[in-house]
Amino acid sequence: PLLQRLAKITAILSNDEGCTGPSPKAASSVGLRLVGKPGTVIVEEVTPNTPALQAKFMVGDQIISIDSTSVAELTVQQVASRLSIRPRSSLRVVVLRKQLNLRFLLHLSVP
Repeated sequence: PLLQRLAKITAILSNDEGCTGPSPKAASSVGLRLVGKPGTVIVEEVTPNTPALQAKFMVGDQIISIDSTSVAELTVQQVASRLSIRPRSSLRVVVLRKQLNLRFLLHLSVP
């Protein structure tokens, strides 16, 4: 229901040509597909075996902030860009899930 009402803007965080981060070579996949409109960014898909799944993100989570910065005025593409992390870096992300604010640490290390 909520996902269906949101604008059909989609951003995929990955290491392929669809990457919306700084550049496909610089960004590492966190494993989230996002949809929404400015101020409302929702997790549409969590890719298996990715930092997002390890951090316990779930479909339907609404992204509230990244590293203590609100995403209220950001587009889906801007949120996707902020979530593109480089190896050995981490991000603190707050999401709204079932009326609870949950904090996650997204961490990606070099294998």
